[in-house]
Amino acid sequence: NTCCRNEFLEIFLAKLEEGNQEFDSAFLYKLQAKTGVDAQDARYSLLYQRTELALEAPNEHGIRAVVPQKVRRLLRLDWSQDGLSFDEIDARLPETLLVQSKVFERPLRPAELLQHLAEVQNKVFDLDSWTSYDFCRYFMTQASGKTYTY
Repeated sequence: NTCCRNEFLEIFLAKLEEGNQEFDSAFLYKLQAKTGVDAQDARYSLLYQRTELALEAPNEHGIRAVVPQKVRRLLRLDWSQDGLSFDEIDARLPETLLVQSKVFERPLRPAELLQHLAEVQNKVFDLDSWTSYDFCRYFMTQASGKTYTY
């Protein structure tokens, strides 16, 4: 069985930490309707949101805009029988899939997220005890903040 670890995710988070990036909120999504007796059969996905400053692309004269743009970036984490996967996306998933969100009391550092990941790295996917739902719920409870349920 595949452990709950992704070395590429660890490298990505280390680079975010070096760049002094922080996550301000998290979003829990239910990706598919339940297929069995309980919700454990559904797949869940977790998004961590951060905002970074990005300079506009140079115009045809090679001049950049003076005012940097704030750009929202989302780190998507998915835990399944295939292992832990991640992606960086520019937009949230559809609101109809949103189960819960949390605005962090203080920003979550990528190094803190790495610590939380290290605590579960030896877990394997298990339909009874460590599904995508369990994974997402665990991470939603690790940082304090205001939680909203939909």
